[in-house]
Amino acid sequence: MADDDAQDAELPSPRNGRLLILLLVLAPLGGGAAFGAFSHPPEKTAPDDPHAAEVADRSQESALHEMPELVVNLAGSQGQRYLKIRLAVQLRGQGAEKALKELNEHKVVVRDMLIRLLSAKTIDRVESSDAKEAIKLEVLDLLNRTVFSESPVVAERVFFMEFLIQ
Repeated sequence: MADDDAQDAELPSPRNGRLLILLLVLAPLGGGAAFGAFSHPPEKTAPDDPHAAEVADRSQESALHEMPELVVNLAGSQGQRYLKIRLAVQLRGQGAEKALKELNEHKVVVRDMLIRLLSAKTIDRVESSDAKEAIKLEVLDLLNRTVFSESPVVAERVFFMEFLIQ
């Protein structure tokens, strides 16, 4: 009986053999696909109209605006938990540099909206990385709907420069 168990242990399983063959066949295919994808970068074509390139460059203007630090009590914490946050907003579009002035002119309104948005959050809605990404999207939506609603400039990205939960 013990001899039968020893013989079974030495024989390779047909399932393991199939797996090995499958890996040996698929590995070179995956490597070839990766080589083809990375060895031939996409070709850049020059625009026919030089003026069109200049207009496209202007539409891609970008500016970065650092917002002042905010400290808000988190909802449901009876004043025991707070969020300290400092943001930077990347603006993109024709006249992005001029839009910084517009954003500065609305800083009181923007600050008020951010305080209301953030102070309505509970600790569970700010702690996780998914929650932080959701906050970034909410801030972008808030800015684009209010400050930049009639502007060719959009708030494109939000960066957390400081994010502290106490």
